[in-house]
Amino acid sequence: MLSKFGVHHFIFALLPILLLFQENVHEIPINDIFIPLIFSFIIVFILWIILARFVKERKSSMIISFSIILFIIFAYVRSGLLVDGSIESQFFAKNVILMPILLSILIIGIVYIIRKTISSNITSIINTASIAIICFMIIHVGVFYAENQNSLEETRELLNVPLFQITETKQPNVYFLVLDAYSGNDRLEDGFGYDNSKFYKQLEEREFYVQKTSFSNYANTEFSVPSMLNMQYFDFVSELKGKKYKNVLLLQELSKDNLVSEVFRANGYDIYSLGENTYTRFHYSTNLCRNDFNLNQDLLNNFYYMFVPVSSIRNALLWNTDHYQFIMCAIDTMKNFENKSDKPFFMYTHVMLPHTPFIFDAQGSEIKRVDTYATDSNLIEYKDAYIEQVKFANKFTIDIVDSIQQKDPGAVIIVMSDHGDRLGINWIDPTIIDYYSGLNNLSAIYFPGEKSHFSTTITPVNLFRIFFNSYFETDYDILNDRLFWYENSQPFVHYDITEKINLNSTQN
Repeated sequence: MLSKFGVHHFIFALLPILLLFQENVHEIPINDIFIPLIFSFIIVFILWIILARFVKERKSSMIISFSIILFIIFAYVRSGLLVDGSIESQFFAKNVILMPILLSILIIGIVYIIRKTISSNITSIINTASIAIICFMIIHVGVFYAENQNSLEETRELLNVPLFQITETKQPNVYFLVLDAYSGNDRLEDGFGYDNSKFYKQLEEREFYVQKTSFSNYANTEFSVPSMLNMQYFDFVSELKGKKYKNVLLLQELSKDNLVSEVFRANGYDIYSLGENTYTRFHYSTNLCRNDFNLNQDLLNNFYYMFVPVSSIRNALLWNTDHYQFIMCAIDTMKNFENKSDKPFFMYTHVMLPHTPFIFDAQGSEIKRVDTYATDSNLIEYKDAYIEQVKFANKFTIDIVDSIQQKDPGAVIIVMSDHGDRLGINWIDPTIIDYYSGLNNLSAIYFPGEKSHFSTTITPVNLFRIFFNSYFETDYDILNDRLFWYENSQPFVHYDITEKINLNSTQN
């Protein structure tokens, strides 16, 4: 059967998605790849049906498999050259260089296949090879899961954060806006030459407590968000799992099923979440502004970047469209939201701004996307694009705040970033500049009538401990403010760098 029919093209159709999944198996849930795999299979099936009308079925299968493999090689060569960052690599990564090479090889290969007789033995060999490749990938993923088991309940127990339920409390609506990769004013001035004090002043005029110099506890969303939403640090995980543990899917689950939402829910709140990635969509809540197929946006973005080499198509039809639509939906939802029930609500909104991709100018109009990777040749353009998105984030944040305070003056509003810009960071041998690039964040809090509860230092891990103590009359301990650093190769091995930044001396 394997020698008579070519099935290898259907198997190779799965490779682009499976390769991305295998490379990111520690942070992409396996169920998030099923719909993309179905899409890939359907596209290849349609192409095969069309092509089979002009050449024999075996040859059409061979042409498609050859094209997919060549397409994957091209994508990874292009990506490797872009990541390298040197001027020479940037030059050779241009489509005007790579595309003619790709098309030449593709045309020569297709002509060769059409002219050659495709025997059953050749078909059998390629079928077997394609199956072997898929089996190898499955084994690789299986080994990862076996070595990095996700014990959510065990970790939740070790968080050691009690769940309080209060029957008579002040119950304000709570809006929590997280601006991804939004650097604090210190970093913006030193790293980008931009003075953001006007925005800070606008928030203060609206009675926000704004920390002049603030820091996130971690330099990446994967730890910063679950730390905020579970009110705890995660340096204990390496002791629990070992230093080689890499499964950040554990953190995704702790974000989606977090203690903050559980406390709100136990006290009669409705929960709403708006987010593009897997760290920002809560379980047991109403998730707003979702894409049509509920796809993993991180996986889609990686796919677009890797396998859609023509920037005009990638930007206008794919990446920009999904991202733009979510941002505009999130802004509109926060400005005009009305809860349909009589219950108080907690709304968590996480927008990828000023985080890449750079597709907005200061007024929120779409622009031609600037390259995601900052290199020597595009550094000024990259910085300018980042600041443009900072300005747009400032604009819609003030609009949202004004709208909320006008219709719901008693509402709590929190505007915070999960980490800094991280431009040019050396994760392995960091300097103080790297620490500021990763950790200097935005922190602005509006607790009507509760300013007396604030100290000069509020890192995200204590944010909701302070809120619940203030409004729900709970008795959460306020943790020592600590800042952590880690290398991507060992995500759960954390280094306490609090003293290196000298946190207390930086506060206003």
